[in-house]
Amino acid sequence: MNNPSPNNTTNKELSLDRISILPPSIIDAILCLLPTKDAVRTSILSSEWRYNWTNIPVLHFRFDDFHISETGTDVLSILEQTYNLPSAALDMIRERKCIDAIKQCLLLHEGPLIEFSLLAHESESVELDQLISHLSRKHRIQIFNLDMINEYRLPLSFFSMHQLTKLSLRNCCIYHHYSKIKGFSNLKSLYMCDARISTKTLSHLLSSCPLLKSFILFTDEIFDNDKSSICGLNECLPVVERLIIDTGVSQWFSFDLLPQEQLISLVHLKYLHVDHMLFLNNYDLPMLFHLIRSSPNLETLSLHMRDDLDPGSSFEINKYSNIWLKNLSKLKIYGHFDIVYHLQFVQLILAKSPMPKKVRIYTVEYDEVSEILRLLQHSPSAASGSIEIIVEYSRDARCWGSKSLFTSTSYI
Repeated sequence: MNNPSPNNTTNKELSLDRISILPPSIIDAILCLLPTKDAVRTSILSSEWRYNWTNIPVLHFRFDDFHISETGTDVLSILEQTYNLPSAALDMIRERKCIDAIKQCLLLHEGPLIEFSLLAHESESVELDQLISHLSRKHRIQIFNLDMINEYRLPLSFFSMHQLTKLSLRNCCIYHHYSKIKGFSNLKSLYMCDARISTKTLSHLLSSCPLLKSFILFTDEIFDNDKSSICGLNECLPVVERLIIDTGVSQWFSFDLLPQEQLISLVHLKYLHVDHMLFLNNYDLPMLFHLIRSSPNLETLSLHMRDDLDPGSSFEINKYSNIWLKNLSKLKIYGHFDIVYHLQFVQLILAKSPMPKKVRIYTVEYDEVSEILRLLQHSPSAASGSIEIIVEYSRDARCWGSKSLFTSTSYI
């Protein structure tokens, strides 16, 4: 049998390699979909692929990508392998390896860098400060995600990333005086979780983001005693359309002497979600109704309820009745739904929102499903047929979102 000629072999190999002949922009798009460590590994495929990854505009790094076995033999040097290292030391070595890998990637990277993400544990702050300083000076990053497992203090150089349009921070602290923070004039989306920041600095930061349309804040940590007016927070969000906030934030603000008239300040807000609502305290309800009164164009209201059953507590929903939600079309309540307190709130919202709407209630008490539906049937909206009410039952109030958990669904 005749052996295939070299030319035939080459043609066959080329026919199998359909990716290499794609336009560079398509190859970059494919590499962006891969974890950064895998995108970098494509450099060993061939000489043509050696530098393809250096032009991708997206870099994502995770400290967990640098696995170390119990003996530390995965990424440790021969000298390091001669010691029996405790887990804390292994974590430090892994983090140092990750920082070194990021530095090498940034050193070799040639194209424009638009998006940068880092999920880190506990790192040497100096090393991380240097990375952020390099990114702020050398690149025009538009999307920045920093997810820290442990607390990290942001350096002042971080606020030099003036091209940011989307920012996500977790376990990041801002201790700088607000006068030193210039803000982000192009920022449209801001996510802050477990942040430590003073009320004045937060207000100043938000005021310096005039294009902010989406704001998510989950934190109950403050390190000053100066409470600001909740009205001031509204003024810092003139064009926000989507607001997700934790009730722990309510303790940051003062609700004394709030005006009773409708406050038209969040005119662009269409979606409002308040997490961990507790009706029977001095903060959550005032904050919720202040936000509702300030949002005349609100379309979707979503609440996550905590268990605040307390027979000795009083509940006066009528003092919050001065609201009008002409555009509200969706109401969602999940968590620990109380048929007394929370149902009064639902009935008030239905009475104050004339638009056709959908109400979805999740409860952990199966026996309450029929009773909730029966009571809501008497609302004017339900009687007119302009409302769809869905009550769903789940055994676990912490696991909403997975339809397999729902064991009973009833409709009006």
